[in-house]
Amino acid sequence: MIGYCMSKAGLEMLTKTSALELAPLGIRVNCVSPSVVDTNMYRYCGLIGSGENDQFMQRAAQNIPLQRVARVEEVAKAIIFLCSEKARRITGHVLKVDGGKTLTQAGFIPWYGMDVMSRRFEPDFMTKVNYWMSQAKKKVIKTRADRGTDEWIADV
Repeated sequence: MIGYCMSKAGLEMLTKTSALELAPLGIRVNCVSPSVVDTNMYRYCGLIGSGENDQFMQRAAQNIPLQRVARVEEVAKAIIFLCSEKARRITGHVLKVDGGKTLTQAGFIPWYGMDVMSRRFEPDFMTKVNYWMSQAKKKVIKTRADRGTDEWIADV
């Protein structure tokens, strides 16, 4: 994951710094950053067996807030939009086509959906943290302020 994450972060920074340097020349620089896209790439790369591609896509969808992986057409439309005249004022932008997946990663808002997220798609430490947090929410004892005025007055 180190190489993948570093290259993705590097592309985002390359986009931003290139946009900044090339803006005076009227050149716009943007990028599209998808998460899992419904293709056969994983099978062709030998990461999974040929019969596992559908299972892989279903498991990936369970770890995305919108509950589905992106389609190739959706990513292509995002690229076409950024290249169009409608986006002529946009430069240095990283367009996430990920169904909200990046909102669930470390460093962003914690997401406690899907009681136990699949460890295959989440870093082990984050899966455990998310699980512990979801369990802790169930055990929280209400404070006086949470119970209501009448009970609080009775306690006092």
